[in-house]
Parts: sequence; structure tokens; C-alpha cells
Amino acid sequence: MFLACALGNLISSVLFGEHFDYQDKKLQELLTYTSTFITAIKSPLSTLCNTVPALLKVPVIRRQVLKRTKFLATFVKKYIKYHKETLNPESQRDYMDHYLMKIKEHETDPDFCDTSLLAIVTGLLAAGTDTMTSTLKFSLVVMAHYPEIQAKVQQEIDELTKSLRPPEITDKPYLPYTNAVIHEIQRVLDLTPTALFHATNEEVKFRGYTIPKGTTVIPFITSVLMDPSQWETPEEFNPGHFLTEDGEFRTRAAFLVFSAGKN
Repeated sequence: MFLACALGNLISSVLFGEHFDYQDKKLQELLTYTSTFITAIKSPLSTLCNTVPALLKVPVIRRQVLKRTKFLATFVKKYIKYHKETLNPESQRDYMDHYLMKIKEHETDPDFCDTSLLAIVTGLLAAGTDTMTSTLKFSLVVMAHYPEIQAKVQQEIDELTKSLRPPEITDKPYLPYTNAVIHEIQRVLDLTPTALFHATNEEVKFRGYTIPKGTTVIPFITSVLMDPSQWETPEEFNPGHFLTEDGEFRTRAAFLVFSAGKN
């Protein structure tokens, strides 16, 4: 719960410009509504409707799919209303203020509207709280399970910072082993086994098959993250997957987490 509160406050500060006490009712509501939203969109019925969108035309199905997502939407709409009423073009406070200014600047662009703002903010809340909380929890478990790896990460950070300050994002290029461990944690965690649905925008020839234009494509991320042709020891936790022989960090084309392709 502590991690969830910390991350909820972080994303709230960015989106709404508001930081809560951990016992604040609004923060607890935000976390509860976000968790409910994620559970709803991952439900079997929602998954089925993503596969067969025509099902959403059936009123009873549509109501059932959207029922548990409305709480977070209502929560966000209150902030949109407040920000519109208090917006100061000369002093923008947060992401929501910046987006509202974009709506004013692009009044004829349908991509910039209250509906898109609502969708983006709810998406960022879902991605910035529950998924990150799960990732951090898994990271702590990994560090506890592999004390030798934990010790090497701590040593690398201490040598760089002289134990006088916390590491910063600008230190990333100088912490190759720590960076490799973070990447390997994400690979093994495989937080989103299937990526967001995509569609072909033209007819595609692939391995002897013809895929018609408009075909729904569901990237299966797990098959890439655990592919033995791409990883030396796919079944093991091995930071060496992201290190050269000289101990420098290296990127891997098969490192696909969260999604694949253009979203």
C-alpha cells in the first residue's frame, strides 16, 4: 500500500498538480478507482469485446463493460472541470493545464478535446500506478532473492555517488550494471504478455500468408521476451543479457515490454 500511495501521489502531482497525505480520502479513492478500472478492462468480457467490437452495440453488454470504469472517469472529470474554471494561460500548473491550452490552440482539431483528455489521463493513471506498483514490488522480491545482485547494484551506486546523495536519472549512463538489472527485471516480469491491439493498414504478405487490410493484430510479448533464439538464458534471471563482455550496457531488439509497434 505504501508503494501504491507513493506512485499515486507522483502521478497525481504530474497530472493534477496535487499532492496528498497518504491517509487523504481523495488519494484512497484515486487508488481504488484506478484498480477497479484496470480490473474492468482486463475482464474476460472486456477482452472479448476488444476482439469483437460489434458486441459493444448490444446495450446490456456495453453497460456491463463500462459499469466499473465510470468511477475513475467521474473522478477525472471533476479535475477537468476544476482546471477549466481556474485555468491561467500565464501560469500552467500541470499536465491537465497544458492539455487544456492545447485544446484552445487547436479548436478545429478533433484530436484535442475533453474526451481525448479524459482518455489520456485515465490511461496514464492506469499505467502510472498499478503497473508501476507491481513492477516495484517484483523488483524488491528479486533483490531479496538475489542478494549478490543486490550487493553489486548497491556497490555501483555507492561508487558513483560516494554514498553522499541518491542516484539521479542523469547518472543512468554511468550505472551500466544497475541499468541492466532494471531491464532484466522488466523482461522476466513480463507485465503485459499481450500488447495493445493493432490493425494492418494495408494488405500484408507474411511467411506465405496474406493478411487482409484491417485485420486485428495482437502482439504476444511473452513469445519475444522468452525466445531462446534472442536470449542466452531466457528462463533465468540474468542481467548479463544487457551487458557486453566489457560490462557496458547494451540494448536488445527483443526487449519489448508493455507494447509493440505504434500506439
